[in-house]
Amino acid sequence: MSGTLITHRGAVRIPKEELMQIQPPAPTDTWKPVAHGVLVNTLTEVLFNRGIVVKKEEYAIQRDGNLLFGVMDLAWGGTMDYYAALGLRTSNDKTLAIQIAIGARVIICDNLLMSGELIALKRKHTAGLDLVEELNAGVRRYELGYQQLGKGIERMKQCKISLTEVRELIFNVFARKILPIRLFSHIAGNYANNADWPKLISLWDVHNVFTFMLKKLKPSVAFEANVRLGKFFELGEPRLPRGEQLVNPTDVGYSLSQREEGFQAREVA
Repeated sequence: MSGTLITHRGAVRIPKEELMQIQPPAPTDTWKPVAHGVLVNTLTEVLFNRGIVVKKEEYAIQRDGNLLFGVMDLAWGGTMDYYAALGLRTSNDKTLAIQIAIGARVIICDNLLMSGELIALKRKHTAGLDLVEELNAGVRRYELGYQQLGKGIERMKQCKISLTEVRELIFNVFARKILPIRLFSHIAGNYANNADWPKLISLWDVHNVFTFMLKKLKPSVAFEANVRLGKFFELGEPRLPRGEQLVNPTDVGYSLSQREEGFQAREVA
């Protein structure tokens, strides 16, 4: 499928074959842009050498092809509910280093979620960039981060809150501008009727409603929103041992040791 222009400032979805044809700007003595095709192929090879196979990939470009967003679904780290996904963001206009996002793809709804932790390569397209070395280091960090993401997902499944608390959580997400306000009615509307929901709802189910609605956004906006949402739910952050501290879903996004006063979510075994 050929790329489709979304807006004059938005992203263009592009097949991998066309991505390979995009040429980077000319290098300088101190700056070495990396062709998007070279980056994608090298990352795919680095993953393969670590026993991780890319089974599906999607790309979008912006700013005359200088800004790249990508998602690689991986045949790795799978459970009955989800498997590993890797987000990729980079630019060839000196605005971004190469960044890797730790993510997962939910099987039942095809939602993409991200941990909130971005792995940035140490060198920002400098002339001394060793792409293979940097990507190897980045993928090693990704593997460790994916383990933490899995723990975060399990916490969400175990933590159940009331419908009133869900509504408060939704309000906080939009009050903090984590998602575009135009999605508010779509998400809040899911929880308008008390009779549609049980007394307790898992954070995992609520999170899936959020990520499902992210499909309505442009790739660049969805990428940013997904990372912010993962940080809000603390999916990529280490946690204290069970029993020392409970999740407060309305205050998620703050340091747990400094969270504001409020209700406490019930965490079920």
